[in-house]
Amino acid sequence: MGTLYPLTNYCYYYAEDVSVMALPTPSLGPDITACGPVVISVIDPDPGTVYTWNTGSTGSSITVDTSGIFIVTTSGINCPMSDTAEVTIGQPFAFTLPIDTLVDLCTNPPVVLDIGPIPYGASAYWSTGSAGPRCEVSASGIYSVTVDGAEICPSTAEVRVIDTCVGPVFIPNAVSPNGDGINDRWKPVWWAERITSYELRVFDRWGHELFSSMDPDTAWEPNDVPVGVYAYQLHAIEEGSAAAYEAVGHVTVVR
Repeated sequence: MGTLYPLTNYCYYYAEDVSVMALPTPSLGPDITACGPVVISVIDPDPGTVYTWNTGSTGSSITVDTSGIFIVTTSGINCPMSDTAEVTIGQPFAFTLPIDTLVDLCTNPPVVLDIGPIPYGASAYWSTGSAGPRCEVSASGIYSVTVDGAEICPSTAEVRVIDTCVGPVFIPNAVSPNGDGINDRWKPVWWAERITSYELRVFDRWGHELFSSMDPDTAWEPNDVPVGVYAYQLHAIEEGSAAAYEAVGHVTVVR
């Protein structure tokens, strides 16, 4: 039998290849300040990753209409990763204009439209081109004002000024049916106490009737007609008047 020699001061090692993968980290970008619903999206989303939001939604983007902190988290067998975005939905400045105003501009010009004080840093712009919380007008028409600023969202209101000096009715010469709530509908505006007979008709350039009404409170809503000029005919009789009021003219549809 051979001689046995003990081993001392020895060591051993074990080697194996290890793969290291970088986990996809979602990024929502900077915080958002907006004046309405906004879309929050993961920047360069990974097609193979499931994204879950603290709202309960899934997907690489969500639409929100309230202020708050929104968190997106990646889901999978590996460590979850997340990112956060704070959304601030601004509020418009609340103001009011006078109700539609009847005024005799022959003897009492001009009319002063005033929305009152506006916040520091805000601006008010009128459809006349003037700026500031007050505007002077000296003719019949629909006047609008928009208030906006760095810390508030834009808000718009309108008022109709009717000059009783020029006759018993104000007939707007334009209508803008673009869904903004400003001058979307068209009709003559009367200041007579009562209309006993009434007929309004609107035609296109070829004479085709597009609208008719025997109710002075019913307006034409030209949502489906092209931009252009349209003709109207108006017949009305005021209570207590023996003569009929007749008018023909044109109204322009703009968007």
